Amino acid sequence: MSDRLLDERVRLCMNSDEYPHSGPDGGVCSPEKCMQSLYGTDYSTDQRTRLCQGACGTGPADCVKSLYGTDYSLDQRASVCQGARGAGPADCVKSLYGTDYSLDQRASVCQGARDTGPADCLKNLTGSNYSLDQRVQLCQSSGHGLHDGH
Repeated sequence: MSDRLLDERVRLCMNSDEYPHSGPDGGVCSPEKCMQSLYGTDYSTDQRTRLCQGACGTGPADCVKSLYGTDYSLDQRASVCQGARGAGPADCVKSLYGTDYSLDQRASVCQGARDTGPADCLKNLTGSNYSLDQRVQLCQSSGHGLHDGH
């Protein structure tokens, strides 16, 4: 095992309160798959470590890769995708292109999203008396898995 890979594993373990922890299927989570999926990308070791911390699979890596070719910087992609279980946050962000929402507003509402729920929420508020920032606040938890959609 290379020293670089060992250093990344140690850093991930030291930064995680529950490492290793259980994944959604009851198995042990390891951020290693996420880290490996990001080798050969523009992400530094530190950025990969932050993005993949606590990941149970390649979700965060899949999400950031889905945002390649967008206006988002590497750090913005990582912020949107940290903790993602798949490309949900990226799909959410991309579904808001062509709207009046800024990159930061799109990122804020879509961070942690499972799907396009938060974006759909924003679109449903079009024409309301709420400001863009108020709409973002109202829709931030839509489609995040915080509740059963009720």
